[in-house]
Amino acid sequence: MTNESFLKTLSKYPTFLAGALLGVFFSTFAWLKPLFRTRLGATLGVLALVGAIAFLVLTVRAMLQLH
Repeated sequence: MTNESFLKTLSKYPTFLAGALLGVFFSTFAWLKPLFRTRLGATLGVLALVGAIAFLVLTVRAMLQLH
């Protein structure tokens, strides 16, 4: 395998990674879209998102002992 062929193959990975992440995002958003049609559903969705972010932040802070 030549060096030029290796670099050409390696340059394809960021495109693949971006496509995969966008696919996960869009499929998740399409699954949650009906939840945001009502005011109650939107409120619960936002609260769940805030709770999940708070949980992750507090967990990482505890793991890294950043009190």
